[in-house]
Amino acid sequence: MTLIKGNKALASHLGVTDVTICNWKRAGRLRYNQIGATIFYDTENLFAERKINNPRKK
Repeated sequence: MTLIKGNKALASHLGVTDVTICNWKRAGRLRYNQIGATIFYDTENLFAERKINNPRKK
């Protein structure tokens, strides 16, 4: 299990911008643990499974 601390560290690990990480986090695409104001990402379990919120959309 490898933990990455913060959005900027994850962005550099994935090769994207930190704005992209914020957008993915808001959209619910990333799994993360928040302790206080610090966010930790687990690299083995990073991307969340897609959940269908609206039954009309497929």
